Amino acid sequence: GPLNNYNTGSLLVRQFSGPDMTGRIVNVSTITDINLSNYDPQGLSVNYSLDIIGYIKPNYTEPYTFYAIANDRVRIWINNVLVLNVWDTSTGLEYTSTPIQMTANRWTPIYIQYQNISDTASLIVRWSSTTLTKSFIPVNNMAWDNSINRVPLPLSISDSLTLFSSQSGLTSVQT
Repeated sequence: GPLNNYNTGSLLVRQFSGPDMTGRIVNVSTITDINLSNYDPQGLSVNYSLDIIGYIKPNYTEPYTFYAIANDRVRIWINNVLVLNVWDTSTGLEYTSTPIQMTANRWTPIYIQYQNISDTASLIVRWSSTTLTKSFIPVNNMAWDNSINRVPLPLSISDSLTLFSSQSGLTSVQT
């Protein structure tokens, strides 16, 4: 649905000094694509994490698949559904999500957790659908709602994810 107080053309990124979205937040910024290579927020090159928060707007009403290449760990939620969970140490392979139905021209929540443990950091996320070939999410299909005042906490198997949207209030998702 429509967003209140939104900023289009990017997604919000919070960078943490520790793993699993812990430690202090060292930077908050926006990104115009999810293609982070040799990424080192505030000079942190190992053992840090980040989350990416916002909305994406598909152009077609059909199932979408998300692809992630991560060195080291990544989780992706679309519309509050965990569609990709690679939380063991990966080596830069591409992982494919469970497809999820999306509606054309409807802003849909996206939430990504990423952790770099060692070596070169990288995170690349793309999408595809029946009509759309695998590609980066276009900048004009990204937004973030600056009225968000609560974002998800780190997840464990027993945790639930809580998102706040100015449209729908608190939404809990059990993992």
